[in-house]
This record gives sequence, structure tokens and C-alpha cells, in this order.
Amino acid sequence: MKVKQIKQRGEPVWLVDGKINGKRKRMFFESEPKARQWLAAENKDTTCQQWWLDLSNADRVNMMNAFERSRSSGFTLLSAIDHFAVEGLGKKFLEKKTIGDAVGAAGKENRYAEEPEPSGFLGDKLLSGMPPHSLSTLKSALYSFAKFAGPDTQCSLITPALIKKWLAHPEHGGKLQKVTKAGNIGRLGQLCNWLIRQDVLKENPVLKLEKFNLDAFDPYVLTVDECQKILEMCRKDHFEMLPLLALNLFCGIRPAECRRLSSSKGRDGNFNWEDNEVVFQARKTKTKMRRFVEMSDNCL
Repeated sequence: MKVKQIKQRGEPVWLVDGKINGKRKRMFFESEPKARQWLAAENKDTTCQQWWLDLSNADRVNMMNAFERSRSSGFTLLSAIDHFAVEGLGKKFLEKKTIGDAVGAAGKENRYAEEPEPSGFLGDKLLSGMPPHSLSTLKSALYSFAKFAGPDTQCSLITPALIKKWLAHPEHGGKLQKVTKAGNIGRLGQLCNWLIRQDVLKENPVLKLEKFNLDAFDPYVLTVDECQKILEMCRKDHFEMLPLLALNLFCGIRPAECRRLSSSKGRDGNFNWEDNEVVFQARKTKTKMRRFVEMSDNCL
């Protein structure tokens, strides 16, 4: 750095001109002694250099990478710290978790000799009281995805592209109907929402997928002859199914709800023979709402 006299706005001043750490710096003073005193003090100041040398090599590399990224993004490291001190106060960093640990287990598996402890998303669903049939369907879809993506893969690597590859894979989703694929996507979306609540994911990748264009559902309605044929078959070969079939055909009760009916007396019973109606407790209905269904004459 050099000390020289120049004129600034018509007045003589002393200028210290040069480069510090690769950047040009210009300082103005009223007199030459003050300019030279500042320059001497600046040459003796090695605080920054010593602080940098005291850092470990890993810390220096980290600082350099952070500096380069902040410069390319258009902000300074100090502004990033100021922003995080306000916006990130009390917030947690995302945790690391593998897909296998995230899916977890729902307890006893009939096909395995050992009984795994409930864990992860499936364990929470078991604890929340999800019906066994729904839990089994959920488990099947998530196990398929975990097997395809790899149980040791980090959840942060779940992307829309990975999900689409899973749906197209011949052994996992390629041969499934569109309605089944749409259902599996919904189940994977539940897992991702759970991961967001667990501070593992920031956003749900399933929401970035296009929705399936499902065909309109056209139920098959039995003719009178077909009803008579299936009733005769049940009466002859599967007599225990005949009451459930009658309730399904003549009262419109869902097959899954028919399987939950009980003919016992008391609060757990579902048949009121005085009023000829079926009384459904909320826990036995699809909609989880208590309801009454009148039994028609042909049903009786």
C-alpha cells in the first residue's frame, strides 16, 4: 500500500491506496502522519490471518464452500446467519431416516417365525386402531415400495421420479389396475405426511405427481334369475352364508359390514327382531356412524 497526497473536492488530503486480502482499499486522512500511523497499524494487524490459521482444515473447507455458495446465490454469509436467527428460531433441522425404518412393522407377521416389535409408520397406525384389513393393505403397498427403493435408502431421496419408476416396475406396479395404483399412491402419501410430522421430510413428493384419470365405476347389477341362482347355490352348498347374502341382496348392506354383524343378544347384537331392523354400531360401519337398516319382507 502507498501513501500519497491528492486533492479531493479541491482540498489536499493524504490517501492510503492499495490491496488488502486481494481487494482494493482506499483510506483518506487529514495529514501524512495519521495516514502512515494507520498503515503501520494495518500492517501489524494479523488477527484475521491468525484466526483463519487456527481453524481445522475441515472448517476452512466448509467456510470456503459456504462463501462460494452464498456469493453465487447473491447474499452474504452474515445475512444468512441474520435470516436464520429470525426465521429459523426454534425450528429443527430435518432428521435422517431410512425407508425401512420409516415404514417399520405392525407387530405379528404370520409368515415369519419371529414377531417384530411395532415400529415406524405401521406401528403408529396399529397404535391408532386401524382395522386389520386396512392395515394389511397399507402394509402390502409400503413393503412393495420399500423393497423397490431399498430399505436402506434415505427418505430424503424419495422423489416423484422414484415413485413413477416404482409404479411402472413389472414386479411392483406395472401390471396393476389404475385404481390399485391410485390407492397405493394414496398410501405412500400417508407415509410421506407422517415423515413431515416427524421432521424427516419438508414436503410431500406425492403431491407433485399427476392424478390418475380413473374410469367411471359402473357396478354390475344382478338380474332376478342370477339372484335366484346364487341363493339356491348358497342354500345347497354354503348354508352359513345365506343370511349374509340375503342382507346384502335385499337390504343393500355392504359385504364387509355383513361380516361384522353379530346375532348375539345385548349391546353387541345387531338384530332387533321386534322392529325387524339391523342396528349398526358406529365401529361396524364404513362411515363410522351409527345407522339402522329395515329388513324387507323378502329379506325376512
